[in-house]
Amino acid sequence: MNKKIIIIGGGISGLSLLHYLRQRYSDRSDIQIRLIERNPEIGGTIKTIHRNGLIFETGPNGFLDSKQSIRNLIEELNLNNDVISANPDSQKRFIAIDHQLHAFPSDFQSFLSFKPLSIRQKVRILGEVVVAPGGHPDETVYDFGSRRFGEGCAKIFFDPMVNGIYAGDIHQLNLRLAFPSLNELEQKHGSLIKGLLLKKKPDTHHKKSSSMINGELKSLKNGMSQLIQTIHGRYWEYIQTKESVSNIIAHDQRFIVETNLQSYAADEIFLTVPAYSAAQITKNLNRNLSTQLEQIYYAPIAVAGLVYKKSDLKLKPSGFGYLVPSWQSKEILGVVFESLIFPNRTEQDYVLLRVMIGGVCHPEILKKSEPELIAIAQEEIQLIFGTLNNPIDQLIKVWPKAIPQYDSTYLSAFRVIQKEMNRLKNIYIAANYWGGVSLNDCIANAKNTSLQSKL
Repeated sequence: MNKKIIIIGGGISGLSLLHYLRQRYSDRSDIQIRLIERNPEIGGTIKTIHRNGLIFETGPNGFLDSKQSIRNLIEELNLNNDVISANPDSQKRFIAIDHQLHAFPSDFQSFLSFKPLSIRQKVRILGEVVVAPGGHPDETVYDFGSRRFGEGCAKIFFDPMVNGIYAGDIHQLNLRLAFPSLNELEQKHGSLIKGLLLKKKPDTHHKKSSSMINGELKSLKNGMSQLIQTIHGRYWEYIQTKESVSNIIAHDQRFIVETNLQSYAADEIFLTVPAYSAAQITKNLNRNLSTQLEQIYYAPIAVAGLVYKKSDLKLKPSGFGYLVPSWQSKEILGVVFESLIFPNRTEQDYVLLRVMIGGVCHPEILKKSEPELIAIAQEEIQLIFGTLNNPIDQLIKVWPKAIPQYDSTYLSAFRVIQKEMNRLKNIYIAANYWGGVSLNDCIANAKNTSLQSKL
């Protein structure tokens, strides 16, 4: 009797999972695998736009090569020759305070001269080595940062970090779930400074992009969609687009998956859609699971791409980009100097800036039109760099539900979801709300989840 696996969702989690399951069961002709995606295109938030010599990413612009999972996937897909490295000159990161850019410290000397921090705040940060470890499971990122390093450090460093990675609220995000590595460093070494110093060993395989960044930033020649297209090219016969799952029913030790087109019998199901979509399709399977999945909040983000002539910017951007702390009360989360990181993103005489707008603190962006959002982005660039002319090209992509928030509400929901999933047999979760939001996390989690298949 044939065994059937259904993957629901065609983002990077679902596509990676398809790859790993096909690898695992390559010698099993009795196992049929199908991936169902409701949209016409696969890839989720990973989408590259090519236009007039421009390469614009509406989602992640690359990946850190620090994880074995992403390196293995690239190799298995025969993409090694298409991998490009970030420009070494783009390593420097900035924070924007009162429309002024300040470089994040990269060593002790630059830390001592870092203007946004007072002498007292710097002394407090250095005193972190004698702060006793905490241990409260509900501790927020803000509480953790201020407890270990002082309020100044929490506001200057941790706040923009949360803005940049999660578009979230530092006062709400749970430290253990959002940044497990920081919690592990504290618990293992008693101090983050001690832990980081012990971890800082010579690396002959990878260049250090920054003292605070683990791994080297890479991308693909034709943009991140090349990863999606390559997976699709290899597994297209197992992928069904423009088909929406509406219901899952448990039936006689198996499942019935109902879509807008037909019904499928399945022995195993992998949920790789966002939590709010999983909530809708599991209502008849497990009401408590569905209710808790609905509690997970996603931050809205608008991504604006602005192309300027280099000569039209009074202050020339350099480095990677900058983040804006939430207490600056701006709708801007940060700006990435896209064409400085990967020079092939524009022609030589131009610069592509990617402006991130919105986040948890500014849900009102969803009420604004695309021209209004582009105007906000242009105003930001004018304030920071001074512009002599309008951009010669502009793009905008709005993600109403972009990044799941690992906040206090999530924490309580997570505990119940985990309990309910343990009760269910042969149904699994692999998504960015379950084990990390980064591309690396999604790929690693997909591989680990594929190993749970028991056929």
